[in-house]
Amino acid sequence: MKIAHIITTINRGGAENQLTQMLIEQAKEENDITLFYLKGNGYWKEYIQKNNISCIGPLFPEGRYLSLNHLFKFVVILLKNRFKILHLHMPPTLFIVFILKLFFINYFPIIIYTSHNDESFFPYKIFDKVLSKIILSIVDEVIAISKSVKDFLEQRY
Repeated sequence: MKIAHIITTINRGGAENQLTQMLIEQAKEENDITLFYLKGNGYWKEYIQKNNISCIGPLFPEGRYLSLNHLFKFVVILLKNRFKILHLHMPPTLFIVFILKLFFINYFPIIIYTSHNDESFFPYKIFDKVLSKIILSIVDEVIAISKSVKDFLEQRY
């Protein structure tokens, strides 16, 4: 199965360490895995590639997620590869895919979102509640990594 994982960074950290291990396990099951990361120094990149997993990034080296040039390059890669599943990690990846889906409605496959923490998407509660529900509407499945994250997501959204 062709699976793309998209995460904010693959610098050293809890979510990144967890994702790296999951990628290796998925590759062992003979899945075709590609990891995209948005920014950062790519701490795990060499290790991931040594395990025969495609690792592409940083997609937005300056951290400007709405850069049209970088968004276009990302769309081209997604359209060319026709992934069966997009697995998004962390709010910035969900926001970017939401924006892309507005323009390429017919392309997007199954979208899974993993929430690694119980923080709001947006700084102001009123915006957060409304905008996050709209953005989360593109997701087919949500994975909360803990009970507290699950409780937060259910109560908030």
